[in-house]
Amino acid sequence: MKLAARLALALASVAAVWLAGEAWILPATTGLPRAAALLGFTAEPGAVDDVAISAMGFAGDTIEQRKPPGTVRVLTLGGSVLFNRRMTARLKGALAPLVPGDARLELVGAALRGHTTWASRHKWRHLAPYGFDVVLVYHGINDLFADHVAEADFRDDYGHLGAWYVRGPLLDRSLAARIVFNRWLYRKPPVVHGAGPDRSAPVFERNLEALVEEIRAAGATPVLAAFAWAIPPDYRHDRFLAGELGYDNPERYDPVPVDLWGPVPWVREGLVRRNVAIHRIAAASDVALLDTQRHMAGDPAWFGDVCHFSERGTDRFVAFVAERFAHEGWLGARSGGSTARRSGD
Repeated sequence: MKLAARLALALASVAAVWLAGEAWILPATTGLPRAAALLGFTAEPGAVDDVAISAMGFAGDTIEQRKPPGTVRVLTLGGSVLFNRRMTARLKGALAPLVPGDARLELVGAALRGHTTWASRHKWRHLAPYGFDVVLVYHGINDLFADHVAEADFRDDYGHLGAWYVRGPLLDRSLAARIVFNRWLYRKPPVVHGAGPDRSAPVFERNLEALVEEIRAAGATPVLAAFAWAIPPDYRHDRFLAGELGYDNPERYDPVPVDLWGPVPWVREGLVRRNVAIHRIAAASDVALLDTQRHMAGDPAWFGDVCHFSERGTDRFVAFVAERFAHEGWLGARSGGSTARRSGD
């Protein structure tokens, strides 16, 4: 065989192995479809604590991009508050009876622990083709993580938080390149935990504004929710650990001290600032707003810690969301994706 033919055969073999690895072998190691594996902001199919994880890498239903006739689709985006205590399953149980006629509800819970507004933007770009009718966006505290880094290391794309936040044409298309980058090339800067400037505040606001625009552009109805939280005036770390602050979490379900996100006064100010931004965006964009903070009244009895709901708090939140969905008729026929803004509880 001539040298040129051998080289061509070798190159073709390498290309075939590469394509097989990208299309089948590497996705098989993650247990996820290739597109979800490239997204990165997912969980491993199976279960996380008491929450079932679907083949899509999220809580809730496994769905196909082509939506069957007579189907209403709801998506949730956020962090652990919309994930813990089987929130997705409980929301579906409350919302399913509101779907009219013989229609069926499919609900995907893409809210996962630790996720930020940037994570939700990346997930939405992945999930936008699935034809969701309503998207509930619930963010607040996790973006504060982004502030605990030296000023020189802060990145507006949150690339300093983890490798998956760093995106690019090659990283978004090649699993091999992503694995090499995540494991060997990415370097996370050291955490500087303190009351530094709230550099993530404008990023948080821009990301929510972008999500509203992108969700509407896809023909879905965006629904923003103010972030509910409760930090008693006498909060101290030792009193939290001793269960002396009025939180209702006897089973110690995912209890997180305020200090994880920063000094207590700084976290209070940051959460107030983010809810002000959420209200401002809802008003400016004429988008629906659920005033969850007002409804939960900042009462520790509805919470297991600063922001995660207790069992009774989860029931209260689910009932509140279902009541608003019923009142606004969001699970009826699609009306073009836009909805008048109504706030309150």
